Amino acid sequence: MKAWLRSRWRVWRWVGRLAVIYLLRGRRKKTAAASLLTWLGVVLGVATLVTVLSVMNGFQSLTIDSLVEVASFHVRVYGAVDAAEVERVVGEGVVVPQVEVRVLAGDLGGEVEFVEVRGVPEGMRERDPGFARVVEVREGVFRVGEGRVVVGQELAYELGVGVGDSLVLTGLSVGETGILVPVRRGFVVSAVFRTGNYQIDRSMLFMGLEDARLVAGGDDGSFLAVKLPRPSRAQEVKRRLVRAGYEAVTWEEYNRALFDALRMEKLFLVFLVGLIFLVLGLNLVHGFRRSIFERRGELALLVAVGARVEEVRRVFLLEGIVLGATGAFLGTMWGYLLSININRVFSWVESMLNAGIHLWNALGRFWGGRFRLGSVRIFSPQSFYLLEIPFRVYPVEVLGIVLYAVLVSGGAAYLATRMLRTFSVTEVLRNE
Repeated sequence: MKAWLRSRWRVWRWVGRLAVIYLLRGRRKKTAAASLLTWLGVVLGVATLVTVLSVMNGFQSLTIDSLVEVASFHVRVYGAVDAAEVERVVGEGVVVPQVEVRVLAGDLGGEVEFVEVRGVPEGMRERDPGFARVVEVREGVFRVGEGRVVVGQELAYELGVGVGDSLVLTGLSVGETGILVPVRRGFVVSAVFRTGNYQIDRSMLFMGLEDARLVAGGDDGSFLAVKLPRPSRAQEVKRRLVRAGYEAVTWEEYNRALFDALRMEKLFLVFLVGLIFLVLGLNLVHGFRRSIFERRGELALLVAVGARVEEVRRVFLLEGIVLGATGAFLGTMWGYLLSININRVFSWVESMLNAGIHLWNALGRFWGGRFRLGSVRIFSPQSFYLLEIPFRVYPVEVLGIVLYAVLVSGGAAYLATRMLRTFSVTEVLRNE
């Protein structure tokens, strides 16, 4: 066994040394330039994929966090249930009673909008840290109950109301004859909030539980919102609640259409960028074939002095793996640095473009030109409803990208070395 291991070690030692030599030197200028460009392609491909996925994860996480923390929660429990009993069944996290109903909202001036009223208990921000993190108070103080409401920023803009203004809500209630009749109630705006999710900021307001039940009338949309420290346990918690006789819906089920769309978007993007890697792989195949053709004399001498063809193939296979690994490593570092500084990069590019435009306009005035260019905004918070570009890096995805790059490079080397199967040492030595 030891003798076999020593023999294997001796083979891999000279194979590794030769692969390093071939990587660092020994190529003609044209082949070396092509190999360098291909290696840079791996670096750029990995960096692009890491950056794009990080920004996409940031946008998706921003959407999911706002929905889960404010709208859907991790688990919804419906029916006339006791919060203390549900807390006992859940065994972890936070359980908060809520009321949900849609009504008409309008100020005394006549502007009317359909809104989603969310009844929450007093001290909601203290009871639910996730809610407090997402719901940012822009004006006033978050206070509900006793005729006070907290309005979304975009909804307040549409209705033309601010802190201290009156707001009239119109709901439906069952009258004495069993017919639904409109019920109007006045409230005072105590605060304006922003979540970063346009749909929530445009259509939601918060009030006290009792006020929400009065506005809801006969349509009591009461439920219990369950927040978990680990969202992945939502299905397990739901099963416990169902066994206890409760009706429960997880956050994934409540937002199924949105999550399916986000998942499909990411898969399609990964597929497109993966095609880029396949093109790079084809370039690597041709590059390795050129390298093998250039070194056919050296390879023939190696085989003539006792090296096996399979061992020669390992030289190029190891070269391809090292090429992919180093390119993936540098690309990952570059992509990560670009991701965490994406807002600075956009700001710098905007500054450079606007400086060029300013120079163009100055030259135009000097030469009497009439054509002028305006300033450029690559990322505008007003257009995208974001204060900055979000990003989130998942180590598992980065590891998958690195392995994919190494696999493509190693596979390209393997395909290129198949031509060595028909390698004739006698013919090569005679021709050389």
